[in-house]
Amino acid sequence: MGYLQYDELRRRGIIPFKDDSFMEDGTLDRVVDGIPGMRNIRFKDLPIFIMTNPDDILLNYLSDEAQNCLKSSAMIINTFTELS
Repeated sequence: MGYLQYDELRRRGIIPFKDDSFMEDGTLDRVVDGIPGMRNIRFKDLPIFIMTNPDDILLNYLSDEAQNCLKSSAMIINTFTELS
């Protein structure tokens, strides 16, 4: 779910971070508003948003693949926890 939010957060100008100061200034503890179904989630709880490069190859690849998952008819989720 976190990767699906990348394009929206980038469109809103929230990411990428401007410089490396986000590592120490409390930005990662800030709650990210406007993510459906993820109230009170912080930046540090989201996958791989800790970056300053908008052209990051890995991040863009993962974002694209998350969008592709929405087109699939089924998904296999690997977990160590029993699903109830």
